[in-house]
Amino acid sequence: MNLIGDGRQGLFHDFEDGGVTLHSVESLKALESHMSLELDGRRFRTNVVVEGIDAWEELAWTGQISIGESSYKVNRLVPRCLATHANPVNGERDLDIMKSLMSANGHEEPTFAVQLSPVSDEALIRIGDSVQVG
Repeated sequence: MNLIGDGRQGLFHDFEDGGVTLHSVESLKALESHMSLELDGRRFRTNVVVEGIDAWEELAWTGQISIGESSYKVNRLVPRCLATHANPVNGERDLDIMKSLMSANGHEEPTFAVQLSPVSDEALIRIGDSVQVG
């Protein structure tokens, strides 16, 4: 599977080898609660957002997961950079997300999301797909 974009805009990945990034609604809500404010999830440039798990649970996933009919390998945690400090609407740095992440989830690096890679070239993700871990 290759992310090809629209041919007009640049593509951004967290890692040189690309992949798909995933976080949960619950993790974003936990970070919002920790910071006592609402956050725009676009700060994290995550490709897939899931719901119905415990906050930060996705950070412990290993092995394979299924999304819909496709399988993915969980490769690694996604450390975040200063780009998360920028408001996704106006581009101005307005929040210290990295420091808040470390204190909210207990990781030594500012971690938010996991990186996945498809097991086959025919991977497809649809809104509403079920997610199975293991």
